[in-house]
Amino acid sequence: MFTRRDLLASSLAAALLPTTSRATTTGSRPKRLIYVFADGGWDTQVCLEPKFSAPDVDGPWVDENPDDPDDVEYERTFGDYSVVLNDRKRPAVSRFFGSYGSRCSVVSGIWTGALAHDTSRVRILTGTQQSTNPDLNTIVGAVNGASLPLGSVDLSGLSLSGSLAASTGQIGFRSQLASVVAPEQSFPAPPASGLTYPQWVPGAGDEDAIRAFLRSRTEAFGARYADGGYNDQRIADRLESMSRAERFLAESTSVLESLRPGERPSLDVQLSLGVDLLERGLCSSVMVETTAHWDSHDNNVSQHDYYEKAFDGMNLLASLLDDRGMADDTLVILISEMTRTPKLNSRAGKDHWPHCSALLFGAGFPTQRRFGGTDDFVVSQKCDLASGEVTESGQLLKYDNFVAGLLSGMDIDPAEWFPGVTPFTGWIG
Repeated sequence: MFTRRDLLASSLAAALLPTTSRATTTGSRPKRLIYVFADGGWDTQVCLEPKFSAPDVDGPWVDENPDDPDDVEYERTFGDYSVVLNDRKRPAVSRFFGSYGSRCSVVSGIWTGALAHDTSRVRILTGTQQSTNPDLNTIVGAVNGASLPLGSVDLSGLSLSGSLAASTGQIGFRSQLASVVAPEQSFPAPPASGLTYPQWVPGAGDEDAIRAFLRSRTEAFGARYADGGYNDQRIADRLESMSRAERFLAESTSVLESLRPGERPSLDVQLSLGVDLLERGLCSSVMVETTAHWDSHDNNVSQHDYYEKAFDGMNLLASLLDDRGMADDTLVILISEMTRTPKLNSRAGKDHWPHCSALLFGAGFPTQRRFGGTDDFVVSQKCDLASGEVTESGQLLKYDNFVAGLLSGMDIDPAEWFPGVTPFTGWIG
């Protein structure tokens, strides 16, 4: 049967389908990282995993309005990878791929082996099963940003710092850092309290006295509990974190002006601030979060709005990186901890599915490629970890292979962090 989707695809083919030749990103490995996380489990079938011909998949086409001729899901191809677009429901997604699709690639079928949010989040962020281990954002920052005020900055509230906490900073889920940088900015007082915050703003002398006290107290603990091992390392970390904090606060005041104490920063604020921090050399990696709640058990149609808001941010991010000349040495990763089931449940929602996909944008990888893959049931397929090609003689692309491979692509030896794990290097240019 000839559908509206077929009509759209045939009539606009010349405008919508670019050449299938692949461009390859060249140059040195990226030194800066922007990690964009879609917390809650996005439905990759709405964008990164087209499954039009799969009879057991309820893709976004089930939400089409038959009375609206512009509400049509269609597939657009860039070299080896395709995406699902809908110019009516998700125009920001269409704009992003129209402008930047030839500069992207997709990693499909990353197997997490878990259905719980916390478990899957830990695995996809750290490449391990332990929440006490540092995540990719923190490791990249600690290694590539060793000489900077901070290695990494977490603007999402979700980053896991592990043993590298001394090298990373957090703005706080409600922008608490703003009141530290500028004490005159304060959280609003409770309405019925009759108080006005802040009640006291330390002067320069007070700040110096506080820092001197904390440093002398830490050194005293170090002298008392020195053991040549664990205790000494913790004291050294504490002193390092104090020094890094002092440098960061001294150099970042004007950069953090967009933060408002008590308010969760929007995706646009996170992205703009993250680019500012990287450009000014205040850190080498940042993690942001889309601020949408992607866990659509009860109403999967909400995924359209979530994708629209996320790619509004991606359009802003891409333009910022281009305008500032940062796209050639910055890697952007857009990912979630899982995807949704192929079929809708009885509540018109979708449940957890232990496979995920990532969008790569920026520097350091061959563009217009799909690495790995999923079958018609959105289940991860085996692939050659060295090439990313789907093959039965390969192995599952697991979360540890994926994160280890990202480290390798950032020119960081993964063996130090993931001993015995084969890194997924197929994505590396």
